[in-house]
Amino acid sequence: MSPHKPTEELAYQLGVALAFSCAIGLSMAFVDVPAAHLAATHGTFAHWVMRKLTLLGDSGWSIPMATISTFAAIAVGESVPKWQVQTWRNASLFVLINLCLSGIACIVLKSLVGRLRPDAADLESNLVFSHFSHSAHWASMPSGHTTTAMTVAFSLAAFFPRLRAPLITIAALVGLSRVVLGVHWVSDVLAGTWLAYITVTVTSLKKPRSSPFLSARSRD
Repeated sequence: MSPHKPTEELAYQLGVALAFSCAIGLSMAFVDVPAAHLAATHGTFAHWVMRKLTLLGDSGWSIPMATISTFAAIAVGESVPKWQVQTWRNASLFVLINLCLSGIACIVLKSLVGRLRPDAADLESNLVFSHFSHSAHWASMPSGHTTTAMTVAFSLAAFFPRLRAPLITIAALVGLSRVVLGVHWVSDVLAGTWLAYITVTVTSLKKPRSSPFLSARSRD
């Protein structure tokens, strides 16, 4: 590793943080309200599709699945080639740890921010807040489903970089579903994506190339 690598990585991560901050701010100012109005016009079929897609971001199944997968990798022992078991175990454990960390952070941030959801608000009022609220109506930012889906995608992409594009695409569709269903603003989805990115990047500090976006620059 070159002596300039840590500085370059820090500059890159600061750039990512700035990009997300700008995207969230611009979305709150110019995108949230028009997108919410557009989402309100979707038809029955679109609603059905989005209801199915949004299930992929439910931590109620993803955390148990990651847990089962981790223990299954440990249980198979010598019946599977060692390198495959290690990859399976490490990837499952990485997903599980990141899901737990991002999930806790998401719950805390939802309460601290206390943003009113689109389906509980006048669609023209996207900047209504009640900080330290514990009501589900005031738990719009960040999007929990998006955080979960993106955390899984970024975590798996760290181990399987060739699957990065489809994994992130699926997670992005989960985020889209939250907007179409009227339960989140676009900026909530961006905030959830950023939270997932931060979580996976921080837990990858000892292995810089495991950072979901950094790996794209380093390996491709």
